[in-house]
Amino acid sequence: MGRNESTRSELKPGDHIYSDKGEIDIVIAKLNVYNHHGIYVGDGIVIHFLAPAKQSNSSVPCKRCGHTPRLHYGIVRTCVDCFLDGHSLYINYWGDCKPPYEVVKTAMEFCDGIRSFGEYELLNNNCEHFATFCKTGKKSSKEIKAAVIKITQAGCIGALGLLEYARQVLKTKESPVTLEHRA
Repeated sequence: MGRNESTRSELKPGDHIYSDKGEIDIVIAKLNVYNHHGIYVGDGIVIHFLAPAKQSNSSVPCKRCGHTPRLHYGIVRTCVDCFLDGHSLYINYWGDCKPPYEVVKTAMEFCDGIRSFGEYELLNNNCEHFATFCKTGKKSSKEIKAAVIKITQAGCIGALGLLEYARQVLKTKESPVTLEHRA
């Protein structure tokens, strides 16, 4: 995914869009933890997949689209403002994908209940899986794959560190073989 911030004027129906939702401020920069994905369907409207936990405390409906964050989850239709929730907008450019009208049709069918995308599951059925499926016909999440790789790498690095620590500890102590020869 390219990280060049986009503008609303660049949006076209069928675009897979995302927003940097989970940021952590660290001393020198902001670290992006996750992105929220959706399909832009035109007229300032986005269809996206919200987890029940993504609900906010707000019970006031949006004046533009009627979305009430505390009440709505699953596959929802909102305005771009509700989708972004004050965060940056990015377009995910795909090489090989469905034509825009098919992408919009697929998203609308899920949103209107004609098709079911199932329950939200962070690892196997999330907003990126939804947007990618609408765009390409295949469920996939680059974020989940990248997270698994990072966790695996961290585990390997941790294991190597533990082995090195054990090697250093053993190197500083006399081995049982050395003790036997002294007796």
